[in-house]
Amino acid sequence: MRIWKSAFLLAAAVICVFMLTACGEQEINIPEYVNVEFNGLDGKGTASIIRGNLDSAIEDIIIGDADDESVFAKLNMVEKIESSVKLELDKDSELSNGDTVTLRISADNEKAKKIGIKFTGIQNQTFTVSGLKEVTKIDPFDETVFNIESGEGIYIDFTDISPHACIQIRNTLPDSNPLSKVNYHTDTNYVYNIKKGQTINIIADAPYSFEKDGYELTATSTTVTCEKVDEYIRSVDDIDEATMQKIVNQCNDLYESKFESYSNGYDICYKNAEGKSVYREYMESISDFTYQNEYFFVLKDGLERRYGSGMKENGLFITATVNLNNVSYTYGEKTKHNDKDRIIYFYVFDIVKKKDGEIQYKADMVNYGKYIYVDEDVFKAEVVNTYLDSFEKVTEQKAEFK
Repeated sequence: MRIWKSAFLLAAAVICVFMLTACGEQEINIPEYVNVEFNGLDGKGTASIIRGNLDSAIEDIIIGDADDESVFAKLNMVEKIESSVKLELDKDSELSNGDTVTLRISADNEKAKKIGIKFTGIQNQTFTVSGLKEVTKIDPFDETVFNIESGEGIYIDFTDISPHACIQIRNTLPDSNPLSKVNYHTDTNYVYNIKKGQTINIIADAPYSFEKDGYELTATSTTVTCEKVDEYIRSVDDIDEATMQKIVNQCNDLYESKFESYSNGYDICYKNAEGKSVYREYMESISDFTYQNEYFFVLKDGLERRYGSGMKENGLFITATVNLNNVSYTYGEKTKHNDKDRIIYFYVFDIVKKKDGEIQYKADMVNYGKYIYVDEDVFKAEVVNTYLDSFEKVTEQKAEFK
């Protein structure tokens, strides 16, 4: 049964071809059935070929009013004839109103003739570009809306503390402003690694709807400089006189409460020249407090900041001499020693200058060293030099305060 049906369909197709040929060729003037459509923005328009009417004309001639079984036999023929007509544009993008595009037409009339079709108008057709939307150009980095300090617009904020600041971009424009739909972002993922003075690239990505709505960005990138940001200071000179006096005053208070007073007991320890440890309990008094030197450190370039306790980014050390009066080196010792010009010290770690230029200061930032050293050289060996692997000592000078 299947063999018989296939033979019938083949015979029907042959008969159809014979009939079409016998009745004479039917002409199809290709330019009458095709068109070129233009879309998009002026200067960025696109062109596309509309050939649906041509294919319909071919199908009407070949299939006509054929019944279902005949249609099945003719579909392959339709596809071959349709594919024999080639339509091609010389350009189809980046178009402007007034441009011309050429539609190249070719057709296989030898193949078409076998089924009674003759294609005419096989020659290039010229179309003038029109109907493209006029472009509204918008500057995404207009200074009236970009990197502003107040009002509606795009804010560039630097948070955390330099050299580990990060960038935050906020778009507060209303929906009525096309720039509210623009995506502003950095070209790199800056996370806790921005330094004051560093230049950052900002990218503006237009949404897909921009072209349809007739908008175009005049630029896609710009740079901003990290300026208004808190920062870890890099020099002792960054500490203003008023803040330094607050630090000194706190050092004075710590000396009076922790050294001059006996209340600390075992909190303060003195290492004498023989290496013996003597706690504050075995000193009758500490007196003659005089500032000596200040040392300032910053983390070396290229090193990551330290975490946990201790100095992370910078540190200020202040030393002073004191006299230890009537010290007993051993329990019950009757001989008393007077050790003069011994070294005590205070320190402040990770001093921050706020973006408004004010030094961030609280009294509890100032701490005291719990050891008393024989002299400055021992202090440097025991304290200062232990930081030199990771920190640069940028200041070592006489302490000019009281």
